[in-house]
Amino acid sequence: MYKALKGFENILAIIIRICMWIDSLTVAIMVLLLVTDIICRNIFNISISGTVEVIEVLMVLVVFFALAYTTLEKGHVIIDLFTQMMSAKFKIFVNIFSSLCGVFAFALFTWQTGTRSWENITSNNSLATTMLHISLTPFMVVATIGSACICLFYLIQLVYAVSEGLPKKIMVKAH
Repeated sequence: MYKALKGFENILAIIIRICMWIDSLTVAIMVLLLVTDIICRNIFNISISGTVEVIEVLMVLVVFFALAYTTLEKGHVIIDLFTQMMSAKFKIFVNIFSSLCGVFAFALFTWQTGTRSWENITSNNSLATTMLHISLTPFMVVATIGSACICLFYLIQLVYAVSEGLPKKIMVKAH
């Protein structure tokens, strides 16, 4: 079971790393667009229409892919001040509880954004930005994918945390 879980974790890590490359490219595009807009506004007294809208929708990519990558790298803030004073069993309990909270929160978010994305895909009334009329559906799908990756990663962490808390006799039988 642990080989399969590790294999799934590796596949998920590859997907998240690919998303991070897309994220890096997105940030570069945002910077170029913003710098170009500032230069045009200050030198030529002309602003690029819709710059703010484009940057707003691209932020969805940046936020959700970065969250998934941060979860993968275990880069979220952990309060070591409190956890270093805990016993090993209580640390396991805290890991299980925090993983459960992460699974629950991101499962709900994935479900809701997925439902909303599907409604927009299947209906003729797709949400769009005000000025440029950019469809928000692809960005809602990205939010769904990003939050699903985070949810799956928290689920993997939950399995590891639970297996860490099991007695060694049970662990031997599970293999």
